[in-house]
Amino acid sequence: MAFSALLDKQILRHVFQNIPYQSPAQIFVGLYVGDPESGGVEFDAASYVRYISNWTVNITGEEAQNITPIDWNIQGADPVVTITHIAVFDALAGGNLLASGLLANPIVSSSRDQVQLEVGGLKISMGACP
Repeated sequence: MAFSALLDKQILRHVFQNIPYQSPAQIFVGLYVGDPESGGVEFDAASYVRYISNWTVNITGEEAQNITPIDWNIQGADPVVTITHIAVFDALAGGNLLASGLLANPIVSSSRDQVQLEVGGLKISMGACP
């Protein structure tokens, strides 16, 4: 997963223009049909909500990962959709997109009732410098 364009800008402003960036009090993870930065839409089902998640940064400081398991209930999606992305936000609803990434194996909503990610199943890193 990679930082969103918005978070990239906030960090650049923080470091190079001394414009403070306040990190969010909580981090929420959601499921998307399509890329959230290119018109994708958040998954929608009666039982679905974004999942609050706790994170840590590895010892080298190069990667953040979830330290709590994530378990979404996706029952009741109508129509059936294919979940292609995971997105990280600073709010339970709405809010700012912080990071997103393409699922290695997209999920058809009718194929299961739960989507689970183990501890360390989500990893976010900054882009490499050219």
